[in-house]
Amino acid sequence: MGGTLRRWRETDRNPKPGKDGDTPKPIPFVIHYRGLPVEKHRKTWGQACKLAGLDKTVRPHILWHTAVTWPMLAGNDPFDVSSYVGRSMKMIDEVYAHQDPDHQKDIVSRTGRRRLSSYPSAI
Repeated sequence: MGGTLRRWRETDRNPKPGKDGDTPKPIPFVIHYRGLPVEKHRKTWGQACKLAGLDKTVRPHILWHTAVTWPMLAGNDPFDVSSYVGRSMKMIDEVYAHQDPDHQKDIVSRTGRRRLSSYPSAI
């Protein structure tokens, strides 16, 4: 998302003069079509999926989930993932922490070290 916002700031928000010397007006919308805000995303979502080769079952939530899951699976720090996707650490921890490869690694590594007789009886 940061890359998208940087490109928007560099190209649309602060346009450079064209070959004719005229500087176009800045576009204040991150998501726009020919400088106007996109109000209905139904058509744009369908066109984006078509261009990306995605079928009709793909929804924005699936891509959102993927955008969080892949960095977690790659072992990135949850705080960094939280900052990258713009969501709270609480949400990342509650929903996606299990995607971290080190999740519960310590408890797994200690499991089985103690003899069964050292555990309290269930009675």
